[in-house]
Amino acid sequence: MAKLGVIFFMAVFAGFGGMASAQNNSMQDGFAAREEAITNLDIFQQHSGYVRDPQFQDITGPLRRRRHRVERDFRLEAGVAYRVVGVCDHTCSIIFMDAEDSSGALVARSLEETKRPFLDIRPRYTDRFRVRMWEGGCSVNPCYGAVRVLRAVSKE
Repeated sequence: MAKLGVIFFMAVFAGFGGMASAQNNSMQDGFAAREEAITNLDIFQQHSGYVRDPQFQDITGPLRRRRHRVERDFRLEAGVAYRVVGVCDHTCSIIFMDAEDSSGALVARSLEETKRPFLDIRPRYTDRFRVRMWEGGCSVNPCYGAVRVLRAVSKE
């Protein structure tokens, strides 16, 4: 009977260790996917002709099968040309983006099926704009996406 208790304890302990190991691997995979998305933003930015706007932090997060959206509000200045860039890790095939002003009016939407959509926004007035990104095709659940706000280089 004592042997049976020890065997049961060892089996349960080994099972918890396996669960912790699987959870740790999942966390590592998520961190690697997030870093991949940030690297993809850097690459896109290098070839865009725009610079990173230092007042905005990148948005990153999991995209789960069309139900989950990465979104954030940004205060954009009137007359400034912005490019809002979205990217995903290697598991995405299509992601979509849109933006609306504080009244809820749609001001930009990515229509092309791509894994690197972008929105060009030049506000007529300074306002809060909500930017959303969601996946349209992903081989794992979740995949990881990132959004960055860039602004046109000033020609002063």
